[in-house]
Amino acid sequence: MIKLLCKKVTQKRPIIYSTPPSLTTAKSILNGNHSRFLGNPSPKSITHLAKRSKKGDPSPTTVSYLINSCGLSPESALKVSVHIKSTEKADSVIAFFKKHGFSRTHLTSIITQRPRLLSTDPEKILKPKMEFFLHRVGFSASHLVELVSTRPGILDGSLERRLNPSFDFLKGVVGSIENVITTISRSPLLLNYDIPKKLSSKAALLQGHGMRESDISMYFMRYPHALDGGHDRFVEVVSELK
Repeated sequence: MIKLLCKKVTQKRPIIYSTPPSLTTAKSILNGNHSRFLGNPSPKSITHLAKRSKKGDPSPTTVSYLINSCGLSPESALKVSVHIKSTEKADSVIAFFKKHGFSRTHLTSIITQRPRLLSTDPEKILKPKMEFFLHRVGFSASHLVELVSTRPGILDGSLERRLNPSFDFLKGVVGSIENVITTISRSPLLLNYDIPKKLSSKAALLQGHGMRESDISMYFMRYPHALDGGHDRFVEVVSELK
């Protein structure tokens, strides 16, 4: 039943990071043709791109800053630049990531996906969340670097309202820190969900149909993407299978 349920509920199998994933996929995340821009671009190319932006957008200086500091292509830098309020704050964010073992390639991936991170306060916002994943969840430093680089959205959730309560509830279901790490590695954005709400109703439904707690734990650990769907659809699928 577990296999049939997973096949129905999840549209595709999640990418499994049973061990710290490599960044061999980083090039697919980025524009594969922009490597030629990673050096110092010509002023002409920056000016040309800046002229394409709307009135009030950042100056070519900001675009150049992003190219030189984060390794962005001119096109990506122009898109990201609208999120930059202060290069000083961006410098502090970049320094924070480098201090925690993030390379230039990691930074390019992170900023391309989550440019607004350059405007956050690294000590008040980023540091507590990094420490949460390192010390509460138990990720190794290298594993966390890879997860943040490929899925920087794991830093989006509120520590008090989302990450901590979701972690506590998930641990109660899958049973151990090791199982939590396995589950989150398979679905890095999982803790951003309202886990107590999403998981409890679905677990209760499965229990009502006679599924053992150990099987329910294994199901959500192996197929955490099942939590992403709506409850009504989950009820429908269980009814079809029954």
